[in-house]
Parts: sequence; structure tokens; C-alpha cells
Amino acid sequence: MDKPSFFDRALLAVAPGIAAARARSQREYLQHQKATSILRSYDGASKDRRNDGWRRPGTSARAEISVGGSMLRNSARELVRNNGNAANAVNVLETNVIGTGIRPGFDANTDAAERQLREMWEEYVESEASGADEVGNFYARQGLGFRAIVESGSVLLRRRRRRSERLAMPYQVQVLEPDFLDASKLESTGNKTIIGGKEFNNQGEVVAYWLYTAHPGDALIGTRRAFHSTRVLANEVSHAFRIDRPGQVDGASWFAPVMTTLRDLADTRDAYQLRQKIAACFTVFIHESEPGAGTTYAGQPTTDHIEPGRVESIPPGKEVTFAKPPGVDGLSDFDRAQLLTIASGLGMPYEALTGDLRNVNFLSGRMGWLGFYRNIDSWRTKIVIPRLCKPELTWFLDGAALKAGINQPVRVTWTAPHRDLLDPTKEIKALREEMRLGAMAYPDMVRMRGRDPNQVIDAWEKWDKELKKRDLFFDWNPRMVSMAGNSNDVNEGDSNDSSAED
Repeated sequence: MDKPSFFDRALLAVAPGIAAARARSQREYLQHQKATSILRSYDGASKDRRNDGWRRPGTSARAEISVGGSMLRNSARELVRNNGNAANAVNVLETNVIGTGIRPGFDANTDAAERQLREMWEEYVESEASGADEVGNFYARQGLGFRAIVESGSVLLRRRRRRSERLAMPYQVQVLEPDFLDASKLESTGNKTIIGGKEFNNQGEVVAYWLYTAHPGDALIGTRRAFHSTRVLANEVSHAFRIDRPGQVDGASWFAPVMTTLRDLADTRDAYQLRQKIAACFTVFIHESEPGAGTTYAGQPTTDHIEPGRVESIPPGKEVTFAKPPGVDGLSDFDRAQLLTIASGLGMPYEALTGDLRNVNFLSGRMGWLGFYRNIDSWRTKIVIPRLCKPELTWFLDGAALKAGINQPVRVTWTAPHRDLLDPTKEIKALREEMRLGAMAYPDMVRMRGRDPNQVIDAWEKWDKELKKRDLFFDWNPRMVSMAGNSNDVNEGDSNDSSAED
């Protein structure tokens, strides 16, 4: 530590209190200088000219969503309405993540209860009667809900209790946009906190939602009704969104990182298209090389347009030149670079976003789709199944307990739609080897193909009996024909085994 200066020693002798305060200020200043030097050892934390204008607020996830969430939703919806790439991105994500729907497989304590649950599910949940707003059945609600998550950032599923005799279950499910959340509802008392229309207890658990009775943006509904919110218990609502930060209470549109890029690219394309339109106009300029030398014949109109096959004589002193609009070079490379950025920001392959397969070979295409498959599995596991599927399953089991008295524990396995194989011959062989080694069970392989293992086995059993009754066998039956095409006589094998034991 440096020795005190003559001034500091003199000040200490005359005014010890002021000297002590000065020493503290010097110490704090040195600590600040040291912290600043450490901070600036990271380029991203520095405040030099390169980072000038870079906004880096320390706001929480709740604050960011509450301030910018609504504008992000509106901007994304406008892009999806009017931008082809944005509209296709939503379609591609929905068809690959949801497709024909993620289906449950029931495993109850008794076969009778399991069969009854399956029949009740197919009768009601897979019918359009289960929807409160005419959006279709359970699988249609999955697709619509996931589209809303991508486009608007989140979606709400609400159970509406019904007592109608025409319904097989005492409830219906309503799909609501996140606009129904009363974001103006902000309150904090001793035992509850309301943030963005979600009510939390002292433990931070969601206990209720404050929902508008009508969409705030519906121009056909009176404002008095639209801006009135009611309290709905949390077990009646499922709020589905992608969680990007701890403490997040709502979701942001998935287009947020690429919104500006999409809009700028659309503006660039419009400018290019306008330039091409101008270039397509066959513009002619007529100059007078010798003013006053040429005269128009009496009664002859001045030519001011061009038509196919026309022959026109030019008066003396006139000179004709044609417009040469400038071309646009490098637009294709620029367009591809921007679309690559957009596809990466949305977590999908460039080829899926654009349909452009010109520069793709089998290996590069496979690598791109394998990465996309991992994203799909993550979204299904973290968003779709826990936020869109399981809440409806809970409501269904509550209804089954009331209607059929089924109160026993039920285990459910969710099966996603089958995934197209990139190289079927090799991939099927690899799956077979995994099962032979015991690394994969047969039910897991069937679920990978988008089927319910129990239904597949039931179908095998049914057709096996039918084929035996008609004395038919095919080479796809491993009990009858080996992989080499040789006949497998099961009965003969059994008799040999029994004789060997004797």
C-alpha cells in the first residue's frame, strides 16, 4: 500500500474526520477502477465505440414480457398474415411438431378399465364435441395451440364445465389467445401477487388467472364487456408457452429474434420487384439532334407509344434512344444469407423454411434434419405434452371418474406421429439390431413409428387368427418364414424340443 502523502498526513493531524472520509473515498474509487478494469476485460461488457448504441438493460423476464409482449404478438401476426416466409415457418413447425397429433396410450390396473378409457377417449375427446369454440377435436387443438405459441408466444386452454345431456363428458375445452390475459392486472398484497393477469400465492404457485370475457381486439364486442376480467381458478386453465428465462410468466413470439430481418428482407424484395417492373417497361427517349430541323407532317399525330410489329418513320432531326435500367447483382446470395439467419433463429433448417433444395446432398440434408428432430423432441417434451396434452388428460380423467366411476391410477404414454425415415433400408436394419441387442424394446420402436404398441399387437393377433383360418401365410410373418426366405415350421420345432427333453 502506498504511503500517505504530505497533504494527507497534514490533514490527518488537523482534521482526522475529514482525513478518514477522504481515505474512504479514495478506497472506494480504487475499488471502482479495479471493477471497471475487470469488467472491460470482456469485449461484450465494454462501453467503447464498437458497442455504442447497444442497449443492454438489466430487466427481468417478467418486465421484458410485460412491456414488449403485446407489440411482439401484433408484429408477428402481421408478418404471418402478409409474409410468405413467416406463414410457411409457422406451418412447417406445426406440421412437424404436432402433425396428426400426439396420442395417449392408457395403462390401467385392469384390462376392462383400460378398454373403457380408450373407448371414452375416442368417443368424446377425439370428436369435435369436446371443443367449446368449433376448432375441432383434441388433435386439432394441439395444432392450433402450438401455432399460437409460435406466433403469439403463448396460448390458453380453458375447461368450460357443461351439464348438457348431449355431451358424453361434463366439460368442453376452449382455446384462447394470450390477449385474454388481463395484463393490466397488477397487484401485490400480503398473501397474493398478480402479475400480467396471473395470480400467485406466497409460495410462487399460480392459483388463478384473470381473463377477459371477450377478446380485447374484437371490434364487434362492446368495450364494456371486452375489458372486464374475471377470476378463473388455475385448475381450469393451462397456460402454454416456451420458457426462455427463469421467472418468466408469459411467452414471447418465436419470431422476436428475426422479426426485423424478415421485414427488411420483404422490403428489399419489394424494391427489387419494383425495379424489375420498371426495367420491363420498354422506355424510349426521342431527342432533337437538330432543333427546328424536323417538323411533323400536318395531320400526323406524334408517336408516344410502342406496339408489336409497328413500323414508324422518324422525321428528320429526331434521334431515338432506349432506356437501360441498372441491373441488380448479388440479390440471390443476399436473399439466401438472410433466410439462413431467419431459419436459424426459428430453430429449423433453411430447406424446410424455403423449400430450396438446390444445394443439398444426402449427407448435409440428413445432418440438418437430425438437428431439427432434436429441437422437435425438446419442444414436445417441454411444451406440448406438459402444457397442451396433460391438462386435457387430467380433465378427461376427472370426467371419467364422474361418468363411469373410474378412480384407479392410470399410467399414460404419449405417442407422437411417425417420423419419415431418411434412409429406410439402413435405419430399419439398425432398429432391428438394437432390439436384438436389447438396447430397445419393441414397444419403443412401435411408438417411434407413431403407433400404439397395444393396438399393433391386437391387430397382429386378429390377422394371425384370420390367416390361419384361411390357411394363408406371407413372408413378412417371421413365425412362418425366416429372413432368408426359408419356411419356419413352428410345430416341428416344438416337437423336436419336446423329444429332446424326453
